[in-house]
Amino acid sequence: MFEKCIKCPRIGESCVPNLMLLSFPDLLQWCNKRQNSLDWTNKKLAENSKVPEGTIGRIKAGEEDCKYSTMRSILIALIGGTKDEFACTELVEQELQQKERLEQQAAKLSAVEAENEMLKERLRQIDEQHRKDIRAVKEEYQEQIVFLKDELKAWRSWHQK
Repeated sequence: MFEKCIKCPRIGESCVPNLMLLSFPDLLQWCNKRQNSLDWTNKKLAENSKVPEGTIGRIKAGEEDCKYSTMRSILIALIGGTKDEFACTELVEQELQQKERLEQQAAKLSAVEAENEMLKERLRQIDEQHRKDIRAVKEEYQEQIVFLKDELKAWRSWHQK
């Protein structure tokens, strides 16, 4: 559970996302180990994190649900960073908005592709029906031609007599 990070003098930016993936009990356990390795009391952690000492005690005892902002302040103090390092930059916000736009466009494209496939299938069915109709008309014409030829033959033979 990121044991190497516990004694690190300044935790790197690659560690923070991994810490955020820990379950809450594991994160509390890591925080306790980190606090012990720094030789900090709850009072010292409260001073550095700007979180009331009583709140820290209740969180550690499992008596209080912890808000992200509270845990963020505790982690920032234990990691040795600043609040700015945990804030979304304008670039990150722009990337998130761009990602959201791309996801929306992908969803629209997917819907259009599905509709396109449905229209292709419908067109194929219509084409198949037209081909059947054309074959039926050709057969009907052939039957009429044969009939008319027979009638013409009969008419000629009758008039030649």
